[in-house]
Formats: sequence, C-alpha cells, structure tokens
Amino acid sequence: MKMGSWKKEFQYLLDRKILSADELAYLFGQIKSIIEDELDEHRWIPVGERLPEGVGVWLVLKKDGMPESFRKNDDSVLWRGFAEKYTHWKPIILPEQEKVKPAEKKPHNPDDQPLGPGRKVVDNRNLRIGERCRGKRDEKC
Repeated sequence: MKMGSWKKEFQYLLDRKILSADELAYLFGQIKSIIEDELDEHRWIPVGERLPEGVGVWLVLKKDGMPESFRKNDDSVLWRGFAEKYTHWKPIILPEQEKVKPAEKKPHNPDDQPLGPGRKVVDNRNLRIGERCRGKRDEKC
C-alpha cells in the first residue's frame, strides 16, 4: 500500500471518529516500531560492528561486493581472517513453518487386516465364521 493511501485510511478513521488522534498516533508508533525491528533484523551488519555468533549459515559480502553464503559448522572454529575477506554479513532468516505431527501408530488389530482365505465379513467386521458365537448359544448364532 502506498503512503498516500495510508494517509487516506488514517484520515477516514479520524473523520468517522473510529479512533482518536492519540489512538491513531499510538497505533502508528507501534507499526513503525515493528517495521524498524524487522529492518534491523534483516540489515547488513559490518564486520567491524560484530561477527556472527555460534554455528549457522549467513550471507556475507566479499570485499569485491559479491555476496556468498558462509557456513560455520563447528563452534570451535575461529573467526580469523573473516574481516580481511568480508565486509558485511547478515543472518539467513527463513519463515517459520508449522510443525507436522508424526502419524500416531495404532495398536495392531487383526480385524483391520484385509480379507483373505478363511476370513469373511460378519456384522461389518472381519471375523472368522463362528468366532463371535464360540461357546454361546443364542438365536443370533
């Protein structure tokens, strides 16, 4: 959305008395703070300011201005020579993904087995004929 349309939206909120000028100023300040935090998180950081911490993968700018990825797998690796080769770096931040729950295992149920020799459907279940009536005497059997 362009800045001009934002101004129109804010003016609409003021004209309709949906928000007061103070509420609108507070809302605008909150939005501005969120945007500044995001921009700061994704900015190129000079190596003279600080170096990446821990292990990970970063985008780095070489002295010739060409970007490349830089991976550090071992926390014991020293940063010697990093500032001589690179001028800036920034973290690679990927969007968060929903965690997929692993499929739950059901306990083994022989009635879930496909029909095979000697197996028939009785009362909408896979049962051997006579299994449900074994030892019982009633008219259903």
